[in-house]
Amino acid sequence: MSGDPSGGTLATVLSIMDGSISSADVIASQRQWALSPGAYQSRVSTLHVLIETTVKGKKVPSRWVYTLPFANWVGGKSLMEFVDVPIVQRTWGLNELRRQTLAISSDPQAREEHKLVPYAGPNFTYEEFGKTQKFGRLGALLWSVGLAVVFGSLMLIPPLRWFARKFGPAPGTGPSDEYVVLVTVRFRVLTLFLLSGH
Repeated sequence: MSGDPSGGTLATVLSIMDGSISSADVIASQRQWALSPGAYQSRVSTLHVLIETTVKGKKVPSRWVYTLPFANWVGGKSLMEFVDVPIVQRTWGLNELRRQTLAISSDPQAREEHKLVPYAGPNFTYEEFGKTQKFGRLGALLWSVGLAVVFGSLMLIPPLRWFARKFGPAPGTGPSDEYVVLVTVRFRVLTLFLLSGH
């Protein structure tokens, strides 16, 4: 996808880097399941830590290269994962909370509504990555490292933020209406189910 970035999005990112939101709050918002309702947060965080960050007792570093071998896909960090992942996890938590609330209700209508609430199960996890078009794993690694360098440089070097504000798109500007109509973003959703003996 090519085109002008949104000026408002750029301004928001730069203002966060300038400290308009405390770094502690930004870090807290990126913890796994941070926005999911509290009743599920600790239980699922523990599950996620066990599944995602340890292999045979050793901590696994953050992923820089993603692969889906059966689809022959390789990719790197997604530009939007820092926004998308917490929102998807919150949606899961809200659905879980709603299902459980309806399940214990004595109202027959609530029990019927219970059947309609989307259910992903207690082992739900969500990850996303940007599929790279060339150079396989090396291209995915370069993409991830490039994003880290760009965002890291913007965070650590204030003159670069000034430069981005001065020469980047201004708030209120962005892609034209004609461009927005023409551009497409494709999402592929892969769902895996862990079946137990129950």
